[in-house]
Amino acid sequence: MTKGSAAGPGWFKLWDEGYDEEAGLWCTEKLMRTDGLLSVRIPAGLPGGNWLFRPELLALQNAHEGDPQFYVGCAQVFVEGVSAPLSVPADRSVSIPGHVAVDEPGLTFNIYSENPKFPYPVPGPAVFVPPSSSSPSVSAAAGNKKAPSSATRQRTGGVPADYLIKNANWVGVEVAAYSTERGCWAAAEDCWGQADACYDAAPPSGSRNCRVWERKCRGINDACEAGDYRDGPPARGVRLVSEEPGAPARIPAAANEGQGEQGGEGKEEGEHEGKEGGGGEDGASEAASPPPPAPTETEGLPNWGGAGDDGRPVIVTITEIVTAPAAAQTSYGRRARRGLRFR
Repeated sequence: MTKGSAAGPGWFKLWDEGYDEEAGLWCTEKLMRTDGLLSVRIPAGLPGGNWLFRPELLALQNAHEGDPQFYVGCAQVFVEGVSAPLSVPADRSVSIPGHVAVDEPGLTFNIYSENPKFPYPVPGPAVFVPPSSSSPSVSAAAGNKKAPSSATRQRTGGVPADYLIKNANWVGVEVAAYSTERGCWAAAEDCWGQADACYDAAPPSGSRNCRVWERKCRGINDACEAGDYRDGPPARGVRLVSEEPGAPARIPAAANEGQGEQGGEGKEEGEHEGKEGGGGEDGASEAASPPPPAPTETEGLPNWGGAGDDGRPVIVTITEIVTAPAAAQTSYGRRARRGLRFR
């Protein structure tokens, strides 16, 4: 995973939505009708590589009192496909913080007014949809000749092919094989260390699979206590059964389907909103390219296939946005680890 500050220039908006006057619905009300799921299509013209996607929800219930409330998330996404230059118009590229002004109409909008002033002005820059190489404007600019490009594939940051279980961004891998008492206790120490790392990295969405991993550690611990050091660890290399919720059975169509390349009625990348009472909410999302990743070992990464190589857009479905820091965890595993007898 690329590391670096997300703050600063280089952000542009892929999609946004506020109030649909024709339907008489805020974007949050639409979201409720799709069971809290929102899909957004990544434009075919977005160059391959690492990108930060920033879903933003603006809650307006207290905006008229000077208290607009922003709820944001951030995810690093690797887009596989063609790598090509991207030129974002100056009026569409913004810096975050700084992409909105406290006194702009969209941040002071009174949803309780008997005569609300529609259309609702969505805050922030206008939507910019990177044009694809097949669009008329790009073809004309290139004199109908395709510019040199190269396919971009993910080489770092992937999930190891031999992983045993995942929890958010944490991945558990098998401990070293052993056939001695010393090796058994070393494997137990390694396992509990991975459990600690799992809880440390767990977001507010939970640590279910950290608890699954703990059960593996307890199995190793029990074997060491019983003097069973043969062909360890128990169930070596067997993939653990995830307790995370499964994927939704029904995925809504992309909210920005058919969006023109100049943005227009843009739809943005990921609002997670729930309307309470008479509160209205507006959603928006920006994208920015993070710093280049540091070299990492890539042996053992799975073959991700050719997704995006044909230039077709990718659809991202947003099912959960994590915004708060992970809470401190106290678990059976952490207590048990302190009681281990390492010899």
